[in-house]
Amino acid sequence: MSGYALITTHGHNMFDMMSLMQKAIRRGDYEKAGYAACELSEKFRGAMWNRIVTISSEDCWGVVTKEIHRLRMEDKQQKDDALVSNAVFLLCRCRKSRDACYFACNFVIIDPKAQETDVPNEYVEQIGTFCRTVPDCVFSNDVLYGDYSQLVANPFQESLGSTPTDGKDLAGAQLYDAIKHCNMENIGAYMDVLRQADRGYLWKAILFSSLKIAGDKLTREIIVLKLTDDIVNGKKKAEQKDEIFLSKAVMLICYSAYGIGETLLGVDVLDYNEFVDWKKYKVKPIGNCKKLSESEIPEYVYDVHTIKGKRMGKTDWQMNLVEQAALNPVMKAFFEDASWGPRYEYKHERGMCTQQEYDAYCEYKTTRSGNPVKPLEKKDFTDYRFDRMDELSKQLLEYSK
Repeated sequence: MSGYALITTHGHNMFDMMSLMQKAIRRGDYEKAGYAACELSEKFRGAMWNRIVTISSEDCWGVVTKEIHRLRMEDKQQKDDALVSNAVFLLCRCRKSRDACYFACNFVIIDPKAQETDVPNEYVEQIGTFCRTVPDCVFSNDVLYGDYSQLVANPFQESLGSTPTDGKDLAGAQLYDAIKHCNMENIGAYMDVLRQADRGYLWKAILFSSLKIAGDKLTREIIVLKLTDDIVNGKKKAEQKDEIFLSKAVMLICYSAYGIGETLLGVDVLDYNEFVDWKKYKVKPIGNCKKLSESEIPEYVYDVHTIKGKRMGKTDWQMNLVEQAALNPVMKAFFEDASWGPRYEYKHERGMCTQQEYDAYCEYKTTRSGNPVKPLEKKDFTDYRFDRMDELSKQLLEYSK
């Protein structure tokens, strides 16, 4: 039996229901998203939750993954469809943005090349020391939910310059510089270097950047994006890992660098560091959503990633445009009107797209840019104030509370 023969509770194809759940959430349609989640929840619960947390990063604006991760952890302890209902309902209500997806596709996974950035050795040593000495337990459910005993038991003891620097430290400092100025090409290039060299180090460099640029606002979300990256990508080979969680983390920090950090909450029930009290909200159970017959499944479900969509001649290019236009409620951010240029130039050079797709892209790009984000004013790197590691450790403990 092929993988595509997997069937849900009422006879639907499992992959089609995954597509329906995600695309209905993009459209803010709880009835259809809830029905798809209900179909998946009995036989494919783990895969369903993986897709839900991915949607929170791929399609939703702002800080929301921490809430979805918590609902998933509660469901893992005691299976409860009300937790799935809450997660799907929240994502439907969230403002939508596909910036993280655009960034991953156009700046990270296309073999990017960075512009060289000069950074003083002392700052390379400082970010290197941070990334080497911050305990791995900072990325844990204990810290996420407020138990800091592990952090307190593992203070940052090493002083500046006590560890040797190498290429990772230089790339980490250059990544921070790029994030600070929202230089998308360089962010993608140095992320690519570090994700291939040491993914754990990359996450610590992103945490460092978040603490320096966004302060306490994003700490929990960066932690939980790392946790979900581990869950979704942990068993995959390096070339198969999805870079959406890394990309969402960087987009959040860039928004803050642009001065729009106060708007980073996806919906009004959320808080940066507190969790939703779901007892205050009555969410319609996914089991009560209107059942759909096979003939009632919306055509938008069948894109290039489904067997039926491929047979219908659907393309990756069509999907990008249709799904961007469908976002509801939409949050206009960095890339909603971008051309997808880096991705399609990369694919065209390697014979990875049809000539028809490439021609459609060439027409589309005449009025759009592949990177519409203007980098922030460049400052000399020596103007930045890097706190000593003992101060950063205190900040980290405070920001996690």
